[in-house]
Amino acid sequence: MTTENPFEIVRMHVGQWGHIKAFFDVKIHGFGIVKGFKLVQGKTDLFIGVPSVKSKDDEYNKIVILTDDGVTALLPKALELQGKGGLKLDPSNMPVGATLPAKGGEPAEGAGVTDDDIPF
Repeated sequence: MTTENPFEIVRMHVGQWGHIKAFFDVKIHGFGIVKGFKLVQGKTDLFIGVPSVKSKDDEYNKIVILTDDGVTALLPKALELQGKGGLKLDPSNMPVGATLPAKGGEPAEGAGVTDDDIPF
């Protein structure tokens, strides 16, 4: 692993959803944002849950795989922000062409956001 950390958490929503303690989005090397990471309470520690999709068999399949080095780089940042209460989205961190929600929290016209995109 290089000494430069390739991850930047650009949004985190902290709360209580069973074992899930936070949802967050990650910018990787400034090239793009991956949405849907989770901070999950395990038996002894918090760990990172990667984005996943639910199959027809009601099983969750990972759509992002992190290496051990990736977890080592990302987990301390996630724990720090969770302890600070989260992080709101900064428009300057959004990829080109992305849209912010319109005033009142509703998706902007053409944003392509559905209820399935909202983790809470």
